[in-house]
Amino acid sequence: LLGVFVSRAPRFYLLALFGGIFDLSGPVLAGIFLAMLFLVNLPALSKILVTPKVRDNQTSPPSEGETS
Repeated sequence: LLGVFVSRAPRFYLLALFGGIFDLSGPVLAGIFLAMLFLVNLPALSKILVTPKVRDNQTSPPSEGETS
């Protein structure tokens, strides 16, 4: 639980700070939250989308003329 709190607390603090300073509406803050969420997870998403192609190449058996 401490790890979840430490990882998410700064993000929620920044959203609350932006909402207080700039007096943004709820939908704008929700959009900022979704953008931050997307940017944080972009490396993992790209890894998921690229990895299956690499796995297919690695798991194919060698042809008759190839040796390990």
